[in-house]
Amino acid sequence: MKGPFVPPAVGRAGARCQDGGTGCFLPAPAPPWGSASPPAPAPFARPRVNDPPAGVAASPQQPPGRPCAVLVAAAGGPQHKWLGGAGSSLPCAPPLSPSTQIRAAAGSTGSGACGVAGSAGGTMARVNLLALTSWVGIARLCAVVLSCLTFSLVASTGNFGGPFGTWCMFTWCFCFIVTLLVLLLELLELYPMLPLSWDDFTSAFSMLAVLMVFTTSVVFPATFISSPCSSSKCARQAVATTTSFLCFLAYAVEVGLTRAKPGDISSFLSTVPGLLKVFEAYVACLIFSLLDEYNKEPGLMWCVAVYSICFIFTLLIIIFTIGRCLAYIPCPLDKVLVGYSFLALLMYITATVLWPLYSFKGKGRPSDCGRGCPWDKHLGVTFLTIFNLIAYLVDLVYSSRMVFIRTPS
Repeated sequence: MKGPFVPPAVGRAGARCQDGGTGCFLPAPAPPWGSASPPAPAPFARPRVNDPPAGVAASPQQPPGRPCAVLVAAAGGPQHKWLGGAGSSLPCAPPLSPSTQIRAAAGSTGSGACGVAGSAGGTMARVNLLALTSWVGIARLCAVVLSCLTFSLVASTGNFGGPFGTWCMFTWCFCFIVTLLVLLLELLELYPMLPLSWDDFTSAFSMLAVLMVFTTSVVFPATFISSPCSSSKCARQAVATTTSFLCFLAYAVEVGLTRAKPGDISSFLSTVPGLLKVFEAYVACLIFSLLDEYNKEPGLMWCVAVYSICFIFTLLIIIFTIGRCLAYIPCPLDKVLVGYSFLALLMYITATVLWPLYSFKGKGRPSDCGRGCPWDKHLGVTFLTIFNLIAYLVDLVYSSRMVFIRTPS
């Protein structure tokens, strides 16, 4: 006959539990917040008779205001389950029904992050409700709904053919899928398993989504909506344009909420120079899409070389930042980025002068210049070159202030 219940000692690492002949090891509970950590015990202590059974993983200690819940799967019918975890003085729970039950862990209040544990495997998956209830989460939810509504409306019309229609549908579907994945990974807190800088990735994607959706919101109505708009098909296209613009605003709000404020310790791509890197790379892609008849003049070929070199280096900076590879560069990285911004600015100054000089010198706009006219494409490249010149100038100013001007603490 067994003696009275004796709870296991607090702080024993690797307390062994037994459940139907299978063994598992429960982690030792963390010390209370603000207290000193106890000395590390032996790796695996000798099991005791009254250790809690398997099937319930001990929920980790949470800071105040960060609640946690444990999901207990009662397999095999009603049985007693351990509720307190290693070191708890709580008695065994009442018999559980075969259905899954949820219990709030000790000290949990309200909603927030939850721990989920199953009797099979003992793995812990967290559910962070703040990923949906925070302002950033609400902006992402709005972007998901609006992008889904937009491409559904356009698909119902059946009129999205050609390169512009394909680009618009790709933009809405791409933003919908990636934003939904971001929400799921943050809700289940699975993003730490990815071999990348999550903050840099989400900042870069939100900025890219702003630019892509804004471009689509301008291109789609200019290409597919004609006046007068009286049919139901045209009405759906107009509503799709409106929801696309609202989706752009949702992503813009996300960029504003996640952008690093002065004095913050944050990821590089959430700062102004980091966001400008995404802008510069995207504008270079737009320039590439408009290039036409440039191989007859050496000045235009130099401009194309400028666009290509700056795009490649900017894209590498973004990829290395997201992949956490910049730390392996054996040189002062901040000064290298300032030097690169300065050289790119000089190169874009030459392109801003040479491209219109060789494109429009002695050439007026042809009278039969319709959609896709080379003259209009060259004009578009001229304006995009000016936009990137301004972006590199602002990038250089902000980078120089961050590197060379130290604010007194």
